[in-house]
Amino acid sequence: MARISLRHGLDRDVYQIVKKLEDERDGEWQAKKSRDRDGGAKRKRPPRLTVTAIYESIKKSNSSLGRQKRKPLEDAIERVLDFRREEEAESEDSDDLLEQAEEYKPEDRFLLNRQMTKHWNVAPAVPTAQGADGKSTKKRRISPEPEAANGNGTGTGNVSDASAIVSKAAKSKSGDVSETPAVITKKALKPSKYGPEQIPPGSVVLGGVRGIIEELQRYVFARTRKPEDFACFGEQPMGILISGPPGTGKQSLVRSLSWRTRTPVISLGRYLSETRSPEKVSKIFTDVLDEAKKVAPCVVVFDHMDEYMTKSGNSHSEFDHEVISQLKLGLRRLREWEREGLRVVIVGTTSKLELVDPTLRRPDYFAQTITVKVPNTDAREEIFKALTRDLDIPSEVDFQALAVRTHGFVGDDIRAVIQVANRKASDRFMDIEQARAKNTIQAERMETSDDAPWDRDLEDACLWYDYIEHPSYTEPTRVHVSQQDFVDAIAEHTPYMRREGFSSIPSTSWSEVGALHSVRAAFQVSIVRRIKEPLLFQKFGKQRPAGVLLFGPPGCGKTLVAKAVANDAQASFILIKGPELLNKYVGESERAIRELFTRAKSCAPCILFFDEMDSLVPKRENTTTEAGARVVNALLAELDGAGDRGEVYVIGTSNRPDMIDPAILRPGRLDKLLFVDLPTEDERVDILRTIVRNGIGGGVQEGEDAVDVEAIARDKRCAGFSGADLYGLYKNALDECVLRYEGGEPALTREDWEAALSKTKPSVPNPETYRRLAAKLHHQT
Repeated sequence: MARISLRHGLDRDVYQIVKKLEDERDGEWQAKKSRDRDGGAKRKRPPRLTVTAIYESIKKSNSSLGRQKRKPLEDAIERVLDFRREEEAESEDSDDLLEQAEEYKPEDRFLLNRQMTKHWNVAPAVPTAQGADGKSTKKRRISPEPEAANGNGTGTGNVSDASAIVSKAAKSKSGDVSETPAVITKKALKPSKYGPEQIPPGSVVLGGVRGIIEELQRYVFARTRKPEDFACFGEQPMGILISGPPGTGKQSLVRSLSWRTRTPVISLGRYLSETRSPEKVSKIFTDVLDEAKKVAPCVVVFDHMDEYMTKSGNSHSEFDHEVISQLKLGLRRLREWEREGLRVVIVGTTSKLELVDPTLRRPDYFAQTITVKVPNTDAREEIFKALTRDLDIPSEVDFQALAVRTHGFVGDDIRAVIQVANRKASDRFMDIEQARAKNTIQAERMETSDDAPWDRDLEDACLWYDYIEHPSYTEPTRVHVSQQDFVDAIAEHTPYMRREGFSSIPSTSWSEVGALHSVRAAFQVSIVRRIKEPLLFQKFGKQRPAGVLLFGPPGCGKTLVAKAVANDAQASFILIKGPELLNKYVGESERAIRELFTRAKSCAPCILFFDEMDSLVPKRENTTTEAGARVVNALLAELDGAGDRGEVYVIGTSNRPDMIDPAILRPGRLDKLLFVDLPTEDERVDILRTIVRNGIGGGVQEGEDAVDVEAIARDKRCAGFSGADLYGLYKNALDECVLRYEGGEPALTREDWEAALSKTKPSVPNPETYRRLAAKLHHQT
């Protein structure tokens, strides 16, 4: 049972009053006992104080506590009384152990005889203990001293301090352990449940984490195993944080290195997960760290740390507060132990670093954070090979191709894919075996007409069990996992990134984008080549990731361009509609922006695509509330790289860039402004040809009597058309084709295009407004 603690000021005040009342009661009892002893009478101990008696006493004597409400005050009195009962029980246990040590003090009689007979060459007889009735009692096995158990002064058992005192006292008096009865209680012999984890060899499989392993062994395990070698480099951190998305192998990394470096590891989070009671937190921390001290050097793992100590304002309960306080206290204890030559380190893992209390990330506590990112293509290939090394996988399976298909998959996702692929192969195996069983067994089985349908179904399903015991049974046909099994499993699985709001890499390629050649060239320099050829840009020094703002009339392909950029660079892609991040509660919009960039950094390189950016970051002087200004400030902080933006590239789109706060468009933020204007006549030809070639919306081919697409695009009625208008023109032509379709091979004709041209109108009423705005912005920048 966990030790009750008195945390509140009310509890401590009541405790002092209870102690005072007990002292007064005991003093009166002792005085009366003395008088009764003189008179020859005996007096029983006074009864325990009750809640009612203490409450009435407080109301009479203490004016400050007397003003407390009855219910909270009575609850505090009950806690104090429980606490006092525990104190008294512990005191009685200690007294009993000391009395037993004195009780078994060896006698010094016949000292001269023993000195003479000990030199005789005769095997000593084993003394037999006798009870009060003269009968022999059962001999008890004596537990060895911890010092003698392993020969190096370090005990391997978990013996309480009181039992150790008794054992040492007896040994020092007699000089021979065998002559001293063992006085160790059951409670003292009970092993601690907080011992180091047993990690079987080969139980942890890792792949694609070479860099993280190097960091962990350097900053955690090397300094833990040989702290004296690093003493010249100053104080070493007592706490290390490992941050990364779920399923990336943070816990497996620590445990595999623990096994390989022969360093004990104890799980703290495992025991905290068993309770939500603040009263038990202190005992768990104390017991776990004490156990770690016994086996030091040792690593204590605190899994899922963010679940136990969220920041203030985010479901911050009394339990969270107690965990944070005890963790800080524990880290300070580790610093003291290090000065004594005992090295214990706490390694915390979290998938949401932003939720960890910021006071814990100070140099005194968790001084360093190691980040585990979502695996890239090479790492995913390594994970596939590592997880299938014990499986019978044919050489035809292309793990590199599978790694390309699994963008955004973490280790747990790949493990799930392998399980599904194996299940598909086993299903094929069972289909083959069931067919063999049916051909062999069913011919011999006589069906009766009175069989119920469910009986026949059961028999059909269980034919294989009869077949494997049949004399004609032969070895089964070998079935291997195929490439298609893996491909189908990947298609069925929803990876971590998709569950967390990430989009898969868009399938849109540059072949689906007509015209816009200058925009393509600008993106090649700003984003694509920076991701594909990082070494080239490193030669020019460290540069901040680029931010690009696409602006212009609606329907000109801004979103299509952003998707093509992500596909070309093979980068993670997150699409954000401006209003999605806005929240009516204070601070929630800013938190959403911080979490967005944190997730993007974990999956770097990543492209954040903000659509309708003017709705998210309007000019601060035009905002009606302070919330709008705070959102702009939060985004500015992330764009400035205050939190080390890493390889996170930002693309924004807007039809009204004049409504965006000017601070967003300054150098170092979204400083690359690309104006996407309505297409020219030649660009319309390129765009319409691309639309027809890709068969968007139908894939109907041009008929023999159809006019050239170029003639349609250059028609005067197409003047002022945007890319979206040209797509609408093609859709209207398809609709006309479907209306007149009477069989045969469908084909677009001149009549279809003419009907579509008569229906389709430009969607941008005043394009000159956007051009004047572009000229103004480019002049300002």
